[in-house]
Amino acid sequence: AFEVLELRHRQPVMAIFNDYVINTFAAFPSRPLPEPFFEKILEKSYGYPAYAVTDGPTVIGFCFLSHYSPMDTFRETATVTYFIAPKHTSGGIGSRALERLLTDARKMGLRHIVAEISSKNEVSLAFHRKHGFEVRGTLRGIGRKHGESFDLVLMQKSLA
Repeated sequence: AFEVLELRHRQPVMAIFNDYVINTFAAFPSRPLPEPFFEKILEKSYGYPAYAVTDGPTVIGFCFLSHYSPMDTFRETATVTYFIAPKHTSGGIGSRALERLLTDARKMGLRHIVAEISSKNEVSLAFHRKHGFEVRGTLRGIGRKHGESFDLVLMQKSLA
């Protein structure tokens, strides 16, 4: 199920996010972030759909759209973010989260969705390709995590 993301989701959302921070290149911070960072997530998604993905009372992921840019010339474009707890991946939850966000995006009149993905995150690159995103650019070697450099891959899906 999808619940509107609220402060009560802070602890499980940050636990999921920090698991990705520690163990993967999917989340960009190099060290776990404190729970108050959750307020930055709420801030970033302000005015856009943001959800806790739940299985009964348990939060198993989160997803949200956010401004691509605060400039009004980019008002038809949003960035997509989602993280599903590792033991719940590969079961279609990410696909359902993306579809929910794309449905909301269309209702809002958005025309473009951008995903920013680490080149070391092959699973996410494949997921986005499968869902109609196309690579639009690569910023070479701009990230460094776990002692390794990585590229930032920009992928885009047009909703028109």
